[in-house]
Amino acid sequence: MLPNSERLQIRAAEPFDPVSVYVANTIIDSAVAAGHPDDAAVAAATLRGPGAAAAIQSALHRADGPVDHVHALDIAALEFATSAVTHAADAYRDAATREALPRETVNMLDGAGLTRGQVAGGLHDRQRAAARNEERGNFEHRESPPVLLMRVLCAVTLSTIDFFLLLVPVTNASLSEPLSIAYVLGLLGLLILMNDTLPLMTGHAFRNHREQLHAVWDNVGPSAVKVQRKDADRGRTAAGQADLRRLRATALNRTIWSAALTVVVLVYGSLIFTRVLNLATRLGTATPLTAGLAAGLVTACTVAAPLFLTWRWSRGNRLGDQVREFGALTAESSALAEQLAQTAVDAVVEAELAIGNARSMIVIADEDGARAMSAVNVGLQLASDRLGQPDVVVPASANVFPISREARDHAEVLLERAQRQIVEIDAMLKVDPFPANGAAPDPWSGRHCTRPGRAVPVPRM
Repeated sequence: MLPNSERLQIRAAEPFDPVSVYVANTIIDSAVAAGHPDDAAVAAATLRGPGAAAAIQSALHRADGPVDHVHALDIAALEFATSAVTHAADAYRDAATREALPRETVNMLDGAGLTRGQVAGGLHDRQRAAARNEERGNFEHRESPPVLLMRVLCAVTLSTIDFFLLLVPVTNASLSEPLSIAYVLGLLGLLILMNDTLPLMTGHAFRNHREQLHAVWDNVGPSAVKVQRKDADRGRTAAGQADLRRLRATALNRTIWSAALTVVVLVYGSLIFTRVLNLATRLGTATPLTAGLAAGLVTACTVAAPLFLTWRWSRGNRLGDQVREFGALTAESSALAEQLAQTAVDAVVEAELAIGNARSMIVIADEDGARAMSAVNVGLQLASDRLGQPDVVVPASANVFPISREARDHAEVLLERAQRQIVEIDAMLKVDPFPANGAAPDPWSGRHCTRPGRAVPVPRM
């Protein structure tokens, strides 16, 4: 080190930032090496030339220096920005899935395919129809078929009674023979069919006939009103829409199943009565009156079960079934929409948290960069003062290279993208895909129409 440089350098004990000290001492060394203080122009040339710029870059880019610290913060901000974009993309996907739920196709029990939006709209229409029926005193749609537990209890209990009370005493089947086991299992299956399937089919036959009869009344009633209003043509048209062939078919089906149930119940009741009466007589402790009463009570209880199931299966109507089916699907759709909305909101919260962290990293990096440049300016002031310059001399702009912050620029682009997606997600989540009173448009509307045809007179029953 030259004597003049040692004399002019800033001591480490002086209260200056290490960057300022490094910049000032490096510039002073360069100026002394170039001929200062013998040549008065050397100091200004050194401060303006590439030597001062090299000293600044060397001070900023040294190991674990300001630039490394800024770049580390920029990389952290980029990682947070990438995380924000990922969470925003997940939230947008969930919001888009929620928005597309009304267009998702579901299969109905009758095999028809409807969208969830059409199901929600259909539920609203059917609820209005049910409300109109209730205004007329018709609450049939509120009736529901017997639950599975009731069916199992009745079928298993009656089948057990029939098997041990009626079949076991009159058979010599052995559980050690395969044919006997198959015989017993077949009898149990037939008993279960008798105690469950027969009431079901009979009840459905009564219900179908009643619904068809109500449909005929709904068509014949308006036709009679139109005829009374001197509009015979429209009256015949309305009456012609009643399909009496369907009504006759349901009446025949009802008669067949009711006859089958009647025969089974009579035979079944007589067997139960005879068997219980014989058992009570063999005991020897019961009088003929008590034996008859016991047999009648057991018979009434066992016969009442299939009749009760038949009555329960005959209640209700298609409107009630559709209200329950459409209501269950609509509730499922609403639950899916709520779940997707909550998932999207959680992802948006994570994205906003990542955006805040990235912004904090960028602000800290900017402050550290500004603090480093302030230290560089202090170093230039110290160097100018020690080299005897009346004013602070700074390097020419052609010799100064700004700090490269590509990671910060990329993070800014990602943060802007994430914020735009969050705004779109908020707008999407504000729309209810299944409004309470909003009927979904029919995609088939306008593709077909009902053309007026010839009026068919209603034949007499």
